[in-house]
Amino acid sequence: MPEDFDPIIDVTPVDSQATRLNPDDVQAEYVRRAQAQAQPQSNQMPRSGAKSALSGIVLAIVGVLLVLIGVPMLILPGPGLLTIIIGVVLIAVGIGRLRGKKSR
Repeated sequence: MPEDFDPIIDVTPVDSQATRLNPDDVQAEYVRRAQAQAQPQSNQMPRSGAKSALSGIVLAIVGVLLVLIGVPMLILPGPGLLTIIIGVVLIAVGIGRLRGKKSR
């Protein structure tokens, strides 16, 4: 076997002292992460009301169109019920955005 062969698994012994965790370090890291989660992120921009209202209107219009397309598909071939359900969901999300409620 050549000297420069690199195995996929490293089998060199590990110093057991180097891998032990100090309980104080672990607790300090836990406290730091908890404080970071408690503070609001300042780099996130708040949504503007106009953009949210516009997206709500667009979602409601698309939802109404899907419901109108889905009704004839109940008789004609096509996924009518599924189209109507998706349309109703889009209408609900659009109205929620217009009212100012948060959506996912």
